[in-house]
Amino acid sequence: MSHLSSPKSPALPRTLLSLLLCGAALGSAASAMAAPVKVGLALDISGPFAALGAEARDGFALGIKQLNGKLGGQDVEFVQADMAGSPDQAKQLVDRMIQRDKIDIFSGPIGSNVALAVGPTLFNAKVPYLSANAGPSQFAGAQCNAYFFGTATRTTSSTRPPASSRKTARSRRSC
Repeated sequence: MSHLSSPKSPALPRTLLSLLLCGAALGSAASAMAAPVKVGLALDISGPFAALGAEARDGFALGIKQLNGKLGGQDVEFVQADMAGSPDQAKQLVDRMIQRDKIDIFSGPIGSNVALAVGPTLFNAKVPYLSANAGPSQFAGAQCNAYFFGTATRTTSSTRPPASSRKTARSRRSC
């Protein structure tokens, strides 16, 4: 992995938060495991999200370095793949990560269209999906799933009405 090009990268705080949440989620279960925790990383290094994908990659590298290569006290093995911003390619790569690599947790991709493509596969396999960037509103609404953890705002948040007109929405359960 390459070094972080800018210490003020906007992806860095979300990436570190993602890593800490990942460690917390795996903490007690991981302590019973002897093998390293396998984390599938969807890194959009090419395609329309390449710049953000490189920042995410560098943020993860820095976060893991600062955590001494561990999450929740467990050694970590990363299974990385370039999703290239392609939903079809991402689905194939996630299938491979689940079936061949036996990942324990997944993070990425950058685009919501790709997140929506890989979510159902991860959820069916009961693999926790930690999203540091994509926040498709479907995963907080109609397709809500206990295996999805997003650190970003939902991608439709800019189209929502002001808080004063959403008073009844606050009482509804959101994922």
